[in-house]
Amino acid sequence: MRIAPSVAEATSKRFSVISRAKTGLFKREGSEAAHEPRALGWRKRMVGFPMTPEGLRELEAELKRILEVDRPANVRAIEEARAHGDLRENAEFTCAKEEQSLIAGRIAYLKGRIAHAAVIDPAKMSGDSVVFGAKVSLTNLDTGEHVVYRLVGEDEADIKRGSISITAPIARGLIRRRVGDQVNIVAPSGTKRFEISNIEF
Repeated sequence: MRIAPSVAEATSKRFSVISRAKTGLFKREGSEAAHEPRALGWRKRMVGFPMTPEGLRELEAELKRILEVDRPANVRAIEEARAHGDLRENAEFTCAKEEQSLIAGRIAYLKGRIAHAAVIDPAKMSGDSVVFGAKVSLTNLDTGEHVVYRLVGEDEADIKRGSISITAPIARGLIRRRVGDQVNIVAPSGTKRFEISNIEF
């Protein structure tokens, strides 16, 4: 009997998000790649994992839930499965032990992220160029379509909410750009030309 499926689901979803963030939603081409060393300079100087206050609270809430709800439930599941007898053919025990390992790994990950969080509050920022936390409005120069992205930490990235990881190629291509600048982006459907139409914090 799986006692803590929420942990497995949350872990799978979270690492899926992180994986997508690292591989990036888009790839840049041509002259855009030349801006990467300058754009990533801030990351080399920053110690820790950049995230918004909201992102930190979400990680802390998840850790609290795992420690107070999911892990105790898993301990009970192991004890109940152990009471059933022969552990070599006890599927419930094997499942519970696997979940125990998953929980331990997630706890270690969350504690590491929280301990080394570099919290940046977009509400306290201003300026005329794109940086972490900025909400960037883009206009597709070919179709006139408008899209809006907010640059956030890796654990916060959620394309459905318009949030992209600061490490994603499209985000790196936007760093330090200003209103009126154009960016070429390679998407699955082909190369798209965007112009930055607005920057907010």
